[in-house]
Amino acid sequence: MDKLLERTKQRAFEIYLRRGADHGRDMDDWLQAEREVAAAMKSPQLPEKPRGKKNASAAKATGAEASPAKAARKKVAGRR
Repeated sequence: MDKLLERTKQRAFEIYLRRGADHGRDMDDWLQAEREVAAAMKSPQLPEKPRGKKNASAAKATGAEASPAKAARKKVAGRR
């Protein structure tokens, strides 16, 4: 629970600063921060997929094309 409180505090402060550090809306900032932090915790964080070129042999084994451009060239070549 300590981590949740820290995240909420930090987010409420960010909201406060984003509004121009205007005093008197601390409860609104806190409640908004709680909603945002709770929503962020509910949505599963998917790991990022590694970026890079797809292995050509893996593409052939799965029947996938190496690139959309290559697939388009094959379609055009087939029409001739």
